Amino acid sequence: MAKLCFTLDLLSMLLNTMGIKGELYMKKIVFLSLIYLFFIPSKPIIVAQTIYRSMPTDECIDYIKSHGLTTGDYSAELDIPSGYGLVYELSNGELVVIPSDLRQKYVGFIFTNKEVFYEMVNADYFPIDRKYLTFWELERDDLGRLPESIKNYVDFLKETIRINDDFLNYHYFKTTYDSIVNYLNQNGEAYLKDKIVLAYSLQVMKYLVDTKNGKWDLEKRYEIYNSYIYPGISLDDEYINVIALFYSSLKNEGKNFEMFSDFVGITP
Repeated sequence: MAKLCFTLDLLSMLLNTMGIKGELYMKKIVFLSLIYLFFIPSKPIIVAQTIYRSMPTDECIDYIKSHGLTTGDYSAELDIPSGYGLVYELSNGELVVIPSDLRQKYVGFIFTNKEVFYEMVNADYFPIDRKYLTFWELERDDLGRLPESIKNYVDFLKETIRINDDFLNYHYFKTTYDSIVNYLNQNGEAYLKDKIVLAYSLQVMKYLVDTKNGKWDLEKRYEIYNSYIYPGISLDDEYINVIALFYSSLKNEGKNFEMFSDFVGITP
């Protein structure tokens, strides 16, 4: 505002020296300048546009039906990367995506048009609410940075189970296994259990890579909408699903570490 007052004072002085024609000319300049200062924003105004919506599957199905379609009228040409979705083209140009198993309380999407749909498909990522995310989707970022991100999982394991990993050997893995079993018997929260199993399994895999010439086998898998990396290992050209073997051993009567260690190749 101070700059504006100074400008007007300067224009007033010029008007006094330029006469009537100059006065009219300068008044025109002042008028246009004031319009620019007060009515033209310094940044362009961007009008928000909803390019997609997410809502429970049952509401998406109701929306599909309100446009004269049934759940059987999905497109045979359109799909999402996982292959676990059904895509519906509405008469107004919108596209609706729902899980192929029609689970009612999961999430679906309504896209403004095909272009928006393809943008999300090409990005290979659907921004769904956290309450719908599976364990693997929650761990997507760290899993995508394996094997560099193993340290994050080891730190989590050390903090949760209170272990010392100074010496990685048969004794360490058996002691840690037993500690995990005891901990899980007292803490049954699903996400915590899955992360402990993943963290321990990753430490086993890294040990096999470092000591047994194992090779990482990082497989891209999908939940309904989003991809994630599922870690495994190849040892002597044989694929070993360490995570699945760990879960299997936990279900075995007696929580058999010996069975697990034999399968994955941890020897005394």
